[in-house]
Amino acid sequence: MITKQREYLSPKQVWLPLVTKRYNIAIKQVKINDRVQIGDVLSRQYAGKQMRPVVSAVSGKIVDFQMKIDRYNQLTENVIIETDNTGNSVALSPLQGNISTSIIRQRLIDCGINQLDADGMYTEISFDRPISYLIVNPIFIHEPFMSIDYEYIRDHANDISDGIKLLKQACRAKKVILVIDKYMDKETIDALGVVTINQGIELITINKKHVRGWEYEIAKKLVKRPLHKDLLEDGIMYVSSETCKTIHDAVRKGLVLTHRFIAVTGD
Repeated sequence: MITKQREYLSPKQVWLPLVTKRYNIAIKQVKINDRVQIGDVLSRQYAGKQMRPVVSAVSGKIVDFQMKIDRYNQLTENVIIETDNTGNSVALSPLQGNISTSIIRQRLIDCGINQLDADGMYTEISFDRPISYLIVNPIFIHEPFMSIDYEYIRDHANDISDGIKLLKQACRAKKVILVIDKYMDKETIDALGVVTINQGIELITINKKHVRGWEYEIAKKLVKRPLHKDLLEDGIMYVSSETCKTIHDAVRKGLVLTHRFIAVTGD
């Protein structure tokens, strides 16, 4: 269980990597001393013909570009932004009602939503391959155990449900699977059930006390063959409930991705 929550909202500087392990070519769109707003494009990343922008999560001034070792032990160039704490943001109009697939996809690009979930078997939000299955997991995986934020799920059940619907349309998935915890409390299950009951979503129950391999087993049963390292190659997109909430915020409220939840353990 999540036992304590803290918010870190006022960093003096923010470092943002210009490339990733896969998107390893970047064309900068800013220079030192440029002023940026939340949502401004800082660089364009490329992996072959695939492009995605790196957007600013803060407003402020570009003060430097520096190399830094990332979490994968790769030397990566970062843009450093000195924040001004004004919160000035690129204006994006909220999109309500039925929206075309192409508009949803473009909004996710504009808001810098490509991969919030980095560990485990989670995938990118990428539309360059056909997707048959969308798996949504409301469980934080933090081995050797799992932590579940029931309150977050309950408070945002409607937004999560709408995000699932939008992402299903964007990736053209034929089937959506929602993974729930065997020990999830009734209030949380009811909150998820009410908002997903008419969406044709299949619920799969797992035992959080047995961590190892359940993601793999669920995915393998869907495709009925050994899996690739990247589930997108198997026609599976796998995301968290937080990602679905973020998609809702981007499309329905015009909010650029600036915050995310992380689970931390230890003393």
